[in-house]
Amino acid sequence: MGIPAGGLHWTNEKIYRRLKLGERKSSESEISDLLTQCPDLVQRPIAEKGKKAILARPVERIQEIVRQAQLP
Repeated sequence: MGIPAGGLHWTNEKIYRRLKLGERKSSESEISDLLTQCPDLVQRPIAEKGKKAILARPVERIQEIVRQAQLP
């Protein structure tokens, strides 16, 4: 997706506050593990087309993946 794992999590979820994620520096590996263990932290929607995936927020970003799929 071309963005760090830290760009994929919600900051307004209770678990984010409970784990005090905003108050500490976590490695990409730690964040990836947390996102796997706590799927409520993952921002959605994620749109996927072939080998390309994007965080479709705002939803208008879905057009990016549609346009790229139409290119030769």
